[in-house]
Amino acid sequence: MALRDTTGDGTADIMQRFGDYPNDGTFATEMRIHNGYLYFSSEQVIYRQKLSDSSLIPQGKPEVILTDVFPQRWHNAKSLAFDKKGNMFVTFSAPTNACEDPNSKGQIKGMYPCPGLEVLGSISEV
Repeated sequence: MALRDTTGDGTADIMQRFGDYPNDGTFATEMRIHNGYLYFSSEQVIYRQKLSDSSLIPQGKPEVILTDVFPQRWHNAKSLAFDKKGNMFVTFSAPTNACEDPNSKGQIKGMYPCPGLEVLGSISEV
C-alpha cells in the first residue's frame, strides 16, 4: 500500500494498492528505498522495482536481485541496508542461536568457536 498526504495534515488522503508478488515465503521482512528503487524482501527472495517521480507506485514487474538457496529455517528475516558506496547488505538466517555471544545476559549461552561459521559466516565485533 502506497500512501500520500497531499494536504500536509499528517493523514494519508491518497491510498493506492500495488504488488502482484509470488508467494515465496510466509511473510515479507523488509522494505527500503535506495537510488530510485523500492527494495523489498520475503523470507527467500530480495526484489526491487523502479520508482518514478510521476507515479506513486512502482511500475513493471519486480526484479529478483537475490535468492536464498538454503531452505527456510527459524530465523528467516532478510533485513536490508546500503552503505555510501551503494553496496547492499542482507542478513541470512542461521538454523540456531548456538553461536550467540557467550557473555550475553540472556538465557542462551553461545558456542565458541561457532561451528556454523564454516557455512553461514558472520559479522563480529572486533
